[in-house]
Amino acid sequence: MWQCSDKVQDHFLNPRNVGVLEQADAEGQAGTIAFGDALKIAIKVDPDSGVITDARFKSFGCGVSIAAASALTEIVIGKTIDDASAVSDADIVDYLGGLPDDKMYCAVLGQEALQTAIAHYRGQNGADTSETICKCFPARKAFLERIIRANKLTVPSQVTNYTKVSGGCQSCKKPIEALLAEVNAAMVEEGVLAAADAYQAPMKTPHFMPAKFQMNGNGAPVKPNGVTEANGKSIGPGIARPNAAPTGGQEAQPTPQGMAAFAKLNPQERIEVVSKAIDELRPHLKADGGDCELVEVKENTAYVRLTGACMGCQMASVTLSGVQQRLIEKTGMPLRVVPVQ
Repeated sequence: MWQCSDKVQDHFLNPRNVGVLEQADAEGQAGTIAFGDALKIAIKVDPDSGVITDARFKSFGCGVSIAAASALTEIVIGKTIDDASAVSDADIVDYLGGLPDDKMYCAVLGQEALQTAIAHYRGQNGADTSETICKCFPARKAFLERIIRANKLTVPSQVTNYTKVSGGCQSCKKPIEALLAEVNAAMVEEGVLAAADAYQAPMKTPHFMPAKFQMNGNGAPVKPNGVTEANGKSIGPGIARPNAAPTGGQEAQPTPQGMAAFAKLNPQERIEVVSKAIDELRPHLKADGGDCELVEVKENTAYVRLTGACMGCQMASVTLSGVQQRLIEKTGMPLRVVPVQ
């Protein structure tokens, strides 16, 4: 697990320049409270020298977001507007002694808020009117392209770490992959990225793929005669493989057998059953940089602790709901999942 640097800890526990800046010359903000992280930066500029004489911030977010905003104000105070405009998210990360991959967006948030404040000071609109790529974490095409270029991102997960996009419903996954491949290709042509490092978007299944390799809508192999397979057994032409999880908004419900069996279990046996079910789900969460640990089971309530990328994530409630549904589905028991710190 990542151990925060002394500077991150210091700027979190003792943040500098917090609060309202009276008679500020410009303000800028980035992020939204609705999506978990928001930051406002205010600056005061000497009209003769163009030097930023003071800066204040107000932050809504995790400890790393607070530390990054605090560090940013320390970096820009004393710089001219022109020099401050050149401050990058990488500069914030370096100042703090490094950040984990899944917290890089904290530095990006600070840099975006600063750029907005500088644009405000210069009398520029600065609004990004390009196409919105991600709706869960509002991000536009121009912003994503800028982050990809500035940090030479070549993997979709890196884009998520730096911007949070595709961290929600993932409906934007393919557009982000396409944009990453497009920007990387342009960077290769410009000579700023090696061709071997450039991202290649996954190829679509061609319509002429031989029948024995085709998949049905649920991912099950389709035999040449159109018969699909489920659990190794033929189930008839055009019949889809049963899904591994409820779809179409249908929630898993406890079964009578499961409820009866659950009622007969003693406390230790309940813990063992729930623990086993959670262990089967953990690889899927770990693949996304998170994890879920069972803390305790009382009656029909499982108390769990989210860690890694899941901890503090604004989509944690969705993750918990998914875990609860999968536990009910696997055990048939009337389980409720509650998070603990």
